[in-house]
Amino acid sequence: MIPFISILIPTFNGSGILPETIRAAIIAGKNSGCGFEIIVSDDASTDNTPVNIRKEFPGLKIITAEINCGFAVTANKGIKSASGDFVLLLNSDTLLSENYFNTQFSFFEDKNTFGVMGRICEPGSERTIDAAKYPSWNGSRLISTGNFMVANTPPGFIIPTLFLSGANALMDRKKIFTLGGFNEIYSPFYMEDVDLGVRAWRLGWKCCYDPEAVCYHNPSSTIKKYYNNRFIRQISKRNKMIFHFIHLAGVRRILWITETVLNLIFRWMILDAGYYRSFYGFSGLCTESLRNKRQFGKIQKEMGVALSVENITTSIRKQIQKFTITRF
Repeated sequence: MIPFISILIPTFNGSGILPETIRAAIIAGKNSGCGFEIIVSDDASTDNTPVNIRKEFPGLKIITAEINCGFAVTANKGIKSASGDFVLLLNSDTLLSENYFNTQFSFFEDKNTFGVMGRICEPGSERTIDAAKYPSWNGSRLISTGNFMVANTPPGFIIPTLFLSGANALMDRKKIFTLGGFNEIYSPFYMEDVDLGVRAWRLGWKCCYDPEAVCYHNPSSTIKKYYNNRFIRQISKRNKMIFHFIHLAGVRRILWITETVLNLIFRWMILDAGYYRSFYGFSGLCTESLRNKRQFGKIQKEMGVALSVENITTSIRKQIQKFTITRF
């Protein structure tokens, strides 16, 4: 059976950059040999994005919103409207290479594959700026921002990644629905893709990296255009607190709580108002975070799995430890 792909592009004020992204996606879709659709999920743009895109690409499926809600909400709307066996989540400033899909579907021959991401390069060059995500720990905190590349792997070796970059994640649509989509508690942005990948691993599924599938992306160009650095840092820290509150357990969770309390004291001493703004935002979402934690626990129980974050990080590192790894 030939798979059908839903290429989903969440956007906000992307009128100027979307046409090039869509044209590249159409070429990659045609070259895949699969059926495909393109969905633009617009987050209440103020630059007439839906109108302009409809003019240039009549018949394209466009979802609109009246209120700007952020990435997770916008992506989830698109996922719910998708009809494909697979959903490719694609940033509005990302260009797929012509043969992007050619090596992707073999990963899904394993029924436990949740999704696969390709290699992300700097626009206009082949310099890799995003690859597989390496899990490491700093005390009680999971560090998810590190990339790694692997050399000297045998044919057929599947490179694991902690999560799938939101810029180019090809995912099994049914599995996305089992997870409930992106967690909207992280709105307006940051950590949604990390959280989704970790939840997939914790249900016993796999997130994979395909270095042969190449796309080009200018990271965070849209976010930095519309939000100041102070707000971006504030939301990033808040969402990392939410993530750890939801996913940590046992000794690691106790350690994280202890470190957070000590951090509050230290940040007070050095008059770090930004940290307190982040903590205030987190504290207002504690009840919802706890509800999220319990709901995911129920899903794990129903599926008969009890994997922790430590289990999955240890597993990923064991899979690649005997190979030559370049981290960046």
